[in-house]
Amino acid sequence: MTNFKNELGKHVLILDGAMGTMVQNLELSDAAFGGPEFKMLTDLLVFSRPDDLEGIHLEYLQAGANLIETDTFGASPLRLKEFDFSKFDPSDLKAVPEQLDLKNCSLEMLTLKLNIEGCRIAKRAIEKYRAQPDYDGRPLFVAGSIGPSNYVISSTEANLNKGTFRQVVENFYHQVLGLIEGGADVLLIETQQDILETKAIIEGANKAFAEKKIKLPMIVQATVDVFSKMQIFNTDIHAAYTAVSKMGIDVFGINCNVGPVEMVATVEKLSGFCKHPISVVPNAGQPISEDGQTCYKLSPEDMANTMEPFVREHGVSIVGGCCGTTPAHIKALREKLNGAVPAPRQPDRKIYVSGPQEAVPIDASEGLLRIGERLNVRGSQLVRDAVETEGEEICMEVLEEVVNEQVKDLGIEIIDICMDSNIVETEEVLPAIIHGLTSDFKGVMCIDSFSVEALEKSIETYPGRPIINSISLEEYKDGVSKLDAVLSSTSSHGPIYIALVNGPEGPAQTADEKYNLAAEIVKQANEKYGVGADQILIDVNAYPIGSESVEGLNFC
Repeated sequence: MTNFKNELGKHVLILDGAMGTMVQNLELSDAAFGGPEFKMLTDLLVFSRPDDLEGIHLEYLQAGANLIETDTFGASPLRLKEFDFSKFDPSDLKAVPEQLDLKNCSLEMLTLKLNIEGCRIAKRAIEKYRAQPDYDGRPLFVAGSIGPSNYVISSTEANLNKGTFRQVVENFYHQVLGLIEGGADVLLIETQQDILETKAIIEGANKAFAEKKIKLPMIVQATVDVFSKMQIFNTDIHAAYTAVSKMGIDVFGINCNVGPVEMVATVEKLSGFCKHPISVVPNAGQPISEDGQTCYKLSPEDMANTMEPFVREHGVSIVGGCCGTTPAHIKALREKLNGAVPAPRQPDRKIYVSGPQEAVPIDASEGLLRIGERLNVRGSQLVRDAVETEGEEICMEVLEEVVNEQVKDLGIEIIDICMDSNIVETEEVLPAIIHGLTSDFKGVMCIDSFSVEALEKSIETYPGRPIINSISLEEYKDGVSKLDAVLSSTSSHGPIYIALVNGPEGPAQTADEKYNLAAEIVKQANEKYGVGADQILIDVNAYPIGSESVEGLNFC
């Protein structure tokens, strides 16, 4: 079987077009969905109209697509939970697997079966197309479609469904199990609007991969506006990429919301900083309303003409279509780009961390990188009084003032946050404060704690790529080093780590000892957890001369 990752970069790959648009054109009755209440749940068509879905896949393959998406965009437990299945009428769903009671089965079981069937339908379409005399031998792949859960994890006061990181991890773990069992070649995590949810989806996928002892390639696509921002939380596309860049993804890109013309500026930005292959999947222009219906009017030719420079000039590796696109749009892309090789790119080599809105380079070439340390319960009486309230609520207004003073008034890029306290439960307080402060935060956080549990919980509330303070080779507990304890619970998020040159006997004292400990930390982090040297900042524990504990030791 052709390897998807091997094909990236050899030539442009064409993703298919809209599934929803094609389903609307079928003009199906309510019965095909199990009743009028379920018409938004097109995923159920895998049980009622598998032949129609197979036909849609075939149309896109005949138009020139390399990747076809499964009809599983909303097939996850949290999305299914929105529907009252007690009103469901399965009488027209003739392809339901035996012994599956759609009205009474668990949402997890329904999720599993929907995703298995969605993949099998797409695979059958590929097999049929390969058998046709006009098949040109190009590589073909089933892309398992994963849409949002409709629950937000990032902090917001908006009237939206609120979820937790672990809840969303479990949600998509179940969906990915079905996509694996059904035979998907690649996961397509698309239309993402909350970068913390995106991180949870990837964590859920990785959990499923570990259980099934398989690793599928992952395409992650954010949905942005004309200003290159994810709209709900104002997350810049660079910040979004930075947040997931070290989580095991294989392609990063954008889809939906706008047409290709409105994506030009974002594509140019992506080309300049994205170290992964890029995918671009626009709508067929901007949506307009006609007779109460949403319509998309961009012609196939205009779409292909606009997108050609994405590949030939900006090095985009995957192109396709979202809302309003049809096989005609995909055919135009194939004709315009057949055999095209993505232009070589030289993306920015700087290392970045990110917050919920912006990415910040770890780069001292133009000046010092400033880290504010006033948000520390041990170093600020103001913060201590706001946090150590003994039964009263934390005074978030005070903490917000401390943050704003450093970020907005002083222009500090990174805020160190430490809530290690003997008065409050750090494991509960630190993640709660991080969650509260990131609702409108333009900087980056350095999450600082002696408690590994606090670090683990906190990184699950942080919508970005933080710095973790700290790791070392000193013993944490029961013979386990701080490096092993912290990395085993946080490394899947891909943060940056501050590493102290401390060993089992304490801080290194000489330059040689510091160097050797630093080298050992980098080695163990990479060999045990896949953490690269570019994810580690070495703190050599340099102190003022006046702090020498032994005269003449030169510990500083």
